[in-house]
Amino acid sequence: MRADIDYWATRQIVINTVGTQPGRDCVESIARLAVLIDADNAQPGLIAPLLAEVAKYGTAHVKRAYGDWTGTGLRGWKEQLLAQSIQPMQQFAYTTGKNATDAALTIDAMDLLYTNRFDGFCIVSSDSDFARLGPVLSIMEAR
Repeated sequence: MRADIDYWATRQIVINTVGTQPGRDCVESIARLAVLIDADNAQPGLIAPLLAEVAKYGTAHVKRAYGDWTGTGLRGWKEQLLAQSIQPMQQFAYTTGKNATDAALTIDAMDLLYTNRFDGFCIVSSDSDFARLGPVLSIMEAR
C-alpha cells in the first residue's frame, strides 16, 4: 500500500493509505477505514462531500473529530457531528500555540493501526502537520 495525498477543495488534505481504487477493488471486500479529522484546521462545510469521496474507497467504521469543544472556535461543527455521526474527541487547549490536538489525533491513529482492524486511514486537515503520519501509516500497514 502507498500513501496518496489528494488536495481536497480548499486545501483540505486527505491522506489515504488504502490499496484499492474507487469502485474497483471494493467489490470483493469493502475496505474498513478510519477517518480522523483535525477540526481545528478543517472546514465543517466540506465534511459531507469529503465523506462521500471516502465512501468510494470503503466504509468509514471510525469517524472522529479532534479539537477543544469547550470553546467557541468549533461552533460550526456541531451540526456536522450529528449529521455525519462523527464522534467528537475532546482535547483541552491548556496552553496556546501548542499542537495538543495534533498529538491526540496522531496517537489515536497509531492505536487504531495496531488493532489491525482497518485497511486504511483518512487524515483530514488543512495544514501539513500530518504529512509524516501518512507514510508511517502506509509503511506499518504493509507489514
